[in-house]
Amino acid sequence: MKWLEKVNRILERGFILTIDYGFEADALYAPSRRDGTLLAYHRHRTSSDPYRRLGFQDLTAHVNFSALIRRGEELGLEKIGFAEQYRFLLALGLLQEMENFEKKSDLYPAAEFLKSKLAMKRFLIPGGMGTLFKVLAQGKAAGSPDLLGFGDPFRPPSPLIGKEER
Repeated sequence: MKWLEKVNRILERGFILTIDYGFEADALYAPSRRDGTLLAYHRHRTSSDPYRRLGFQDLTAHVNFSALIRRGEELGLEKIGFAEQYRFLLALGLLQEMENFEKKSDLYPAAEFLKSKLAMKRFLIPGGMGTLFKVLAQGKAAGSPDLLGFGDPFRPPSPLIGKEER
């Protein structure tokens, strides 16, 4: 995690936002993943054989967010928030954006509109990109703010919350 160390050295005060696919250690190392998470990608298709198309496919593995959080804490970074990407996007207002986009559908060619609408919906499909990708916010000398995106998207914040309840 040299990249985290380098960013931490440069960052005096602020946030590091990591968005990638992966899991916390308990899910990453679950018995169902005894073969690990190494995957090969070729023309938008996955394979578990890294030797199949040598030089013609991308290789990747899932992020261990537990290790990333732990290393950040060792460096003095505080975990501010961690969420599945779909929850993060919903908390930021993705549904409202989709509604606004729908209202302006006549401004776009039909094919472009449908393509964009489907792309937004892909983030909300259970088991899809929105659950596979995670969002981690770590802070340095930033206090413990309530960052947008990490609240419960299914429970709007109460206007009655006061400082004593935080």
